[in-house]
Amino acid sequence: MWNGRFLGVCVATAVLCTAGTAAVLLLSGAPQVIVTVDSLPPAATVFSDGEGLGVAPVTLTLRPDERRALRLVRKDCADTDAVVDADALPAPQGLRRVFRRLAPPRYRMTVALRTAAEAELVVVTRPAGAEVYLDGARVGATPLSLRALQPGPRSLRLAHAACFPHAEDIILTPGMPLRVERVLDSKVEAFYREQIRQEPGQLTHVAELAHHLVVEGEFPKAVAVLRQGLDALKREDATLQARFFSEITQIYTRYYAYPPEPPGYKLRPALRAIVREALEKGLYNAKSLESQLKQMDNYDASHPL
Repeated sequence: MWNGRFLGVCVATAVLCTAGTAAVLLLSGAPQVIVTVDSLPPAATVFSDGEGLGVAPVTLTLRPDERRALRLVRKDCADTDAVVDADALPAPQGLRRVFRRLAPPRYRMTVALRTAAEAELVVVTRPAGAEVYLDGARVGATPLSLRALQPGPRSLRLAHAACFPHAEDIILTPGMPLRVERVLDSKVEAFYREQIRQEPGQLTHVAELAHHLVVEGEFPKAVAVLRQGLDALKREDATLQARFFSEITQIYTRYYAYPPEPPGYKLRPALRAIVREALEKGLYNAKSLESQLKQMDNYDASHPL
């Protein structure tokens, strides 16, 4: 009887000791953590203290308070340093915390490498002088050429006081210059076009818009607007026709310091054709239009094309 009781006490004691030891092991601090280090782009070689650890992804086993300095190397990228700090990793929660000694917590970190090949961006706008913002930071004004840029997706924004802002997403490719040419929408042009829409018979709006376009070097657009003026001349409520034809004469004789015409484009014949069409269709005083054509002839004699 006594032997049986003694044996039972020994077994119970052993069970209690084993349970206590297991509880201590489960609830004590984790003896290690496991971190898998990967790279973007992939397959970089990972070094620690000059020793090669392998090609990413590489798995490291660390003590809870251990800190490892790494260097990731890939031939088409700049060498990149990274630090793995086990103490800074988030603590496991719930059952993972209880069993962290038996099943060490696992983490994953991805190190973004800086591409060694640089990208180039050229930005040209019409009108020139637009402020250029790359990823929200001002980098200059157009025309602008930027070198040594990090390749990849970027956000581009153009801002000009006389124009509506322009924004777009671009992708910079290493070794392949990207040229961005944009014509910014003019606030002045939008204003006069709205005035023409509201008062289609008011020829002064057409003249002012044509003048603005010529000043900006938009010769074909200016001629198109003046041709729209021919339709306005047919309206019963057409007014200020003299202002319209006076603007044509000023443009023809370069009354102001207009920019040069684009290569291969001849502005004068297009303007003369508008005046001649108005004369042939009887859209304005014939004597006045004949006098205007004579003035054009005189200018051509002294300023041959």
